[in-house]
Amino acid sequence: MGDRSVLILERFDRYKSHRVGYMSAMTLIEGSDGDPRDYTEIAETLAEHGSQTSSDLRQLWRRVAFSIVIHNTDDHLRNHGFLRRGAGWRISPLFDVNPNPDVAAQRVTGIGGAHLRSDGITGLMTSLETFDLTHAEAKRTLREVLDATADWRRVAAKNGIAESEQDHFVGAFDGVREELADHASEVYSSHGSSNRSSEQPRVPKGMPGAGQFGHKRTRGDGPVQ
Repeated sequence: MGDRSVLILERFDRYKSHRVGYMSAMTLIEGSDGDPRDYTEIAETLAEHGSQTSSDLRQLWRRVAFSIVIHNTDDHLRNHGFLRRGAGWRISPLFDVNPNPDVAAQRVTGIGGAHLRSDGITGLMTSLETFDLTHAEAKRTLREVLDATADWRRVAAKNGIAESEQDHFVGAFDGVREELADHASEVYSSHGSSNRSSEQPRVPKGMPGAGQFGHKRTRGDGPVQ
C-alpha cells in the first residue's frame, strides 16, 4: 500500500462464505501453552481423530523433517492446525515456518523425545512406525525434502535477499544437510530395510514418544486452549 509492501493471504479456514472447522494441535492433544510436548503425541492423537490418518501422518513426518533441515524451532502447538473434514480432522496447510539462524536453539516441540538439533535426526528416524511410514518411504521423503531446499541461496537472491544476509542462515539451512543425507543412505539398504535396526528400534504403535530419548506422553492439567 503506497510505498510499502503488503502480504495478502487466502485463509484456509474459509470456503466461499462458509467457515471451516479448525483447531490447533494444542486443542487436539489437550495441551497448554508452555507444555513440553512431542510430535509423537500429535501423531497418536491424530490417528484417533483423523479422517485420512495415514496420509496426514506421513505429511506430518515430512514437515518435521523439513523443520529439521531448515532449523525451524518455533514449532509450538499453536503453529500446527487441523481442519474439519467429514467425520474427522485433516492436517491444515503449513504455516508460520521460519529458519532460525541460532543453531544452538532448541525446538519447542520434541520429536521422539529430542529437542536438541543434534538429536533431532535420531528422533525423527526412530519414530517411523508412529507416523505409519516404512523405511523406504522415509528415505524417499528425506531425499525430496533435501532436494527441495538445496537451492535456497538462489531462491533467496531471487527474492532480493543480500548475500550478507544469506550468510546468517548458512548454519540453519546447511548445518545438518550432509549429516541427514549420510544418515539416510546409511540407515537404508536398497530394499528399504534398516542396516542399524539393532541400534535404533522403531517406536511401537500405542507408545508415543517411547523412542531414543524416552519421552512419555502426559496430559496437560490446564484447560484446553
